[in-house]
Amino acid sequence: MEKNELKNKLTNLFPEFDTYWIEEDIFKEEDETYTVHGLMSSFFFFYKEGHSTFNNVTIENVALMFKEVVASDPNDESTAANAICTSFLELLDEEREGKVLESYLGEECKKFLRIMRGYS
Repeated sequence: MEKNELKNKLTNLFPEFDTYWIEEDIFKEEDETYTVHGLMSSFFFFYKEGHSTFNNVTIENVALMFKEVVASDPNDESTAANAICTSFLELLDEEREGKVLESYLGEECKKFLRIMRGYS
């Protein structure tokens, strides 16, 4: 998945993220270019700040999208899958907001978290 497709999926699920991303000035260059890791880092802060306003269906839908992207990359070649894991899930791990999301995550995302935590 390309970064623009990922951004579009995130803004479809979370329309408020579009405004948040437009105002973003840390994870984008002056010419508006960005990396998928920068996108997911920005989404981390958006999600953490707004988590209490998200309904469970939306949280479940973003978890399903993450599941599809991460599960489709068993050889860790996709920058989108890597960014979801390292610039979002890893940062959200052990956070209150992450606990709700984790219950909806697919097996490959949960496997990443187990390995990151030092479990197999």
